[in-house]
Amino acid sequence: MKNLISLVIVTLLAVWSAKADAALIQSDIVIFMDESGSMGNDDDGGNYTNRLTSNIFSNLNFFNSSLTERDIEAHYAIVGFGGASGIRLLTDNFVSAATAMNDAKAIENTGNEENAFDAVGVALDEIWLFNDPLLTFTQGALKNFILFTDEVDNSQFASQGDVSGWLDQHETFFNTVLPGGENSLLTEFTTLANTTGGNAFDLNSLLTDSQQAAQAFMSNLGQVKANELVCQNNPNACMVTVSSPATSGLLLSAFAAVLFFGRRKVADTRFVCR
Repeated sequence: MKNLISLVIVTLLAVWSAKADAALIQSDIVIFMDESGSMGNDDDGGNYTNRLTSNIFSNLNFFNSSLTERDIEAHYAIVGFGGASGIRLLTDNFVSAATAMNDAKAIENTGNEENAFDAVGVALDEIWLFNDPLLTFTQGALKNFILFTDEVDNSQFASQGDVSGWLDQHETFFNTVLPGGENSLLTEFTTLANTTGGNAFDLNSLLTDSQQAAQAFMSNLGQVKANELVCQNNPNACMVTVSSPATSGLLLSAFAAVLFFGRRKVADTRFVCR
């Protein structure tokens, strides 16, 4: 029995050590925000332009917490498109979640076009509308894009096929938040998400006065992103639900040892009784 207890203690210490030494997954997350007028018909008079924007960015910390729980260190850039100011970067390159939450207050729903594909091309430096690249990605960081929009694309320079090729070339996951989610009529975006290993979510779920519902949506969105990034970082870990594959292996070893020694103890006892 003492040997069994010692084995369990050693195993738990090894699990803790593996967790402590696990390398963080670095990710650059670009949030593409539709700044057309249709996204701002829900003005709540608050710190953000409307209820939709407020529910997204005032709860970005819940999204980010879902990533940190999986040992993912993310930085965020907000790219606006479809507004009167055209495609623009609202953050100072990639910033913390807290800074992005503050910078999002500059979002304006003033335009009447949705050139999302152009915005993605500009972000990946495949379309040159400026003298310098719009973004500088962190070396070695995983790229993950999230698009918030409510209407079909009307880009001038990029097509769905162009964007699909660019996303594949840059090994970038593409995710969409659209009216209807996976069942959205905006199939051009859901197709891109599906072909890159991303997902589609229902934008209508964020049109709520319930802070609890908005927090739950953003937390769940973060959990799905975390799974994507873990899989993107290590395809062999796609089915692992704990923070570290090594941790899973150690825990399985511990349970196997307990089972083995437990069965041997029972067998020995039966032998003595005979």
